[in-house]
Amino acid sequence: MLNDEAIEYLKEKRLPKKYFDPLKQESSDELFSEKELGEKIDNIFPKIPDRYQNLISEAAAISYYKSLPPDKNQGY
Repeated sequence: MLNDEAIEYLKEKRLPKKYFDPLKQESSDELFSEKELGEKIDNIFPKIPDRYQNLISEAAAISYYKSLPPDKNQGY
């Protein structure tokens, strides 16, 4: 779900450690649409505060765009 760059982004933004283990367990090379990703985050963290959910969503976007082929990521 999240690549190494996305995990580093979350560390820089100081996401609390208790959220990292579930994210690492869910790690895969599979890409998810924004809706699917939102559902996965909701399933992993049903009561996560909005600010942390937003950080995870931003990291997921980083992960998604970095995983696209260079001709498709348009400089992200």
